[in-house]
Amino acid sequence: MNDILTKSIAAALAIAALCLSAPSSAQPLVSKTRNPKFDEAVPIERFAAIRTDASTVATKPQLENGEVVNKRDFPAILSKEPDFSCTAALVGPATMLTAAHCINSTRDIELFFGINGVKAKCVVAPEYATDVTVDLSLCVLEYDVTGINYETVDQSVPPAAATEVTLVGYGCQVMGGNRDGNLRIGTSTVVDFPKTKIFSIPASWSAYIFTKSDISVPGNATLCPGDSGGPMYRGTLRDQRKIIGVNSRTTYGEGGDGVSLFSSVGTKEAKSFFNAFINTYGASICGVNRIAGCQQG
Repeated sequence: MNDILTKSIAAALAIAALCLSAPSSAQPLVSKTRNPKFDEAVPIERFAAIRTDASTVATKPQLENGEVVNKRDFPAILSKEPDFSCTAALVGPATMLTAAHCINSTRDIELFFGINGVKAKCVVAPEYATDVTVDLSLCVLEYDVTGINYETVDQSVPPAAATEVTLVGYGCQVMGGNRDGNLRIGTSTVVDFPKTKIFSIPASWSAYIFTKSDISVPGNATLCPGDSGGPMYRGTLRDQRKIIGVNSRTTYGEGGDGVSLFSSVGTKEAKSFFNAFINTYGASICGVNRIAGCQQG
């Protein structure tokens, strides 16, 4: 594989544990009733809540070519602290969705909601061991988190080429750049298996969802390291707010071209993984077996 691609992918594969931002207008609350199917966890790392100033406005292109959003509008989006090297989403009162590579060696983690810590145990999709396109992990929390709307999963048909999508993450603004802790969103368009002059993407990666963006064009977003594990939404957030993929990998080409790769939540492997997780932990996941308290638009 091309050295530039290898380095770019390696930069995106930060192993991390995660924490949840707790904005003042939508304060997550931790239940006092313990999840009966939660096995004791010994967190490897502990993290504090992310705090983003509600008055922050977009001043720099990021994702790349995204814009800063008010964290109050995304209370269920999570990120690692202090380096913001992965993103995730709370998709139910006691379920978190992220990329498998974000917790590959950190299965036991602890989330902080204000001063309240909640232990979580993470499970990686079994197919990920032999198929990197199934870059999915689900984590069960020891206690329910309430007081917010959870993000909703859409396991219908994966998006076809030319579908507009919205990308979300805490990643850097340029490859190799610093991550400032702001959450950003941006739009892009799904493409068929991309072919570029520089990068050779393995044919075995065809199950990924791909976007290929010219980052020299304003508003044409591409993932940047730190966005890994964050949600990809179908359409724009004006249309709906449903997760169809998880940010997995990113790389860049000459002329400002960016190729981003996403693990679909709608493949048969993903559906099997979600169902097994629900059966094992009695999990309640928005868009799969839950409606109440879920993002609807």
